[in-house]
Amino acid sequence: MILTEQRVNYENIFICELLFKIDSPFSEIIKSARLLCQIDLPEEKVQNIVKIIQNNSYELLQIAETALFNHKANSILFNEEQELIDSIHHEIRNPMNGIIGFAEILNHKKLQFKDRVSHIFILVNCINQLETIINSMWNYSMLLESQTK
Repeated sequence: MILTEQRVNYENIFICELLFKIDSPFSEIIKSARLLCQIDLPEEKVQNIVKIIQNNSYELLQIAETALFNHKANSILFNEEQELIDSIHHEIRNPMNGIIGFAEILNHKKLQFKDRVSHIFILVNCINQLETIINSMWNYSMLLESQTK
């Protein structure tokens, strides 16, 4: 029981540390996504917001990948922990690829209004997917915390 409790505690600490580290860039991405939802924004404003999303996305991805890599490199992991880390990496990476990709398209191309709105919609959808994943990680962390009490 102690070993299991230690593993649960260790997983929880790792998840909480990761969430804490990505909080700032993630908050900026969410805030910017809400601004992007205003359809009547001028092109210049859209590009500025997209640059903020892009920069914070790169930062978030770098933080997450570094934390996951360091966690793998610095510890002897049980299979369950290895699977958890691989799953977290995969779940974060998928929407991040969409966010970064569509941010680049919006940043480097002059798009017609209809196409711009479509690309913004997809970008915001990817951000919402990332938000769901991060909220799930918080919920999982709270569940782990309650199991150790």
